[in-house]
Amino acid sequence: MLDIANRNNILKCILLSLVFTTLNLISKDYTPYYINFGIGANFNTYQSDFAQLKGYPNCCSKFDNAFGLSYYLYAGLSKHIDFINDKTKIGVDLELNNLSAKYSVNEYIGNDIVGSNYRKIYVDHNLDVDWLVAGINPYLNFKLFENLPLELKVGLNLGVPIAKSFTQQEVLVEPSDLNFSNGTKINNNYAGDLPDASPIYAGALLGANYKVANISGFEFLPEISILYGLSSPVKNYNWNNITVKAGISIAYNIPQKSEERIEVVP
Repeated sequence: MLDIANRNNILKCILLSLVFTTLNLISKDYTPYYINFGIGANFNTYQSDFAQLKGYPNCCSKFDNAFGLSYYLYAGLSKHIDFINDKTKIGVDLELNNLSAKYSVNEYIGNDIVGSNYRKIYVDHNLDVDWLVAGINPYLNFKLFENLPLELKVGLNLGVPIAKSFTQQEVLVEPSDLNFSNGTKINNNYAGDLPDASPIYAGALLGANYKVANISGFEFLPEISILYGLSSPVKNYNWNNITVKAGISIAYNIPQKSEERIEVVP
C-alpha cells in the first residue's frame, strides 16, 4: 500500500503533466493556411423575358419570375496575406451549386360557354428548371473591424453546368370539371435538356461571415451571401439568376509542426 506522502507526490506529478499539456495546446502556433468546408441553402430567383424554349411551344404567357430552394456545398484552401491588413485572406473553393427554380404563371385563356352562361378558364404554365453547377470560387476575405470577428467576402463563381434539364406543363386549373381537347388537364407536356444551354456559368459573389467559436484551430462561421449570375442558362436569352446563400462554414487553421518538448518525468 502507498503511504499518504507517496500518493500526494504522484498526484502532484499528474497535475503538473496536465498543466504542461494544457499550456502546450493553448500556446500552439499556427500557419497562415486554412482548410475550409461549407454547406447551406440556396434561395434561387430568376428574372427573365421569354415566351418559350426553343422548339417547345407554349401558349401566350411569358416566363418572367421563378423561385426555388436548394443547396450548396464546398471545400477549399485559404491563406492570410498582407493586403489591406494582416487579417485579409485569399482563397479558392471547389463548389457545387444547385441553382434550380420553378416558374408558375397563371393565365386566363378564354371562356367555357354553356347555354347562355359562361365560365372563365384559367391555366398554370409551369416550367421547372434543374440547373446544377460545379466550379471554382476564388475570393478575398476582409476583416472589417479590429475587435469584431466579422469578415466581408468578395469573389467570383466560375463553373460548368453538370445538370441542365427542364420539365414543362400547361395545367388546366379552373373550372375543375373541364379538360383540354386531349381529354386531360395537362397540355404542352415536355421534358428534356435545356435547348441551346450555356456551356459555362459565371457569377459575382458578395457576402459576410461571423466567427462564433474557435476550438483547437477549428473556426465556426455562419455565413450569408448573394450570388449574382453573369451568364444565362440558355444562350442569347434575357434570363438571369440571383441567389441568396445562407449556411455554415468550418475553417481549420493548419498548425505549425511542433518542436520536441521535454517530458515531465515523475
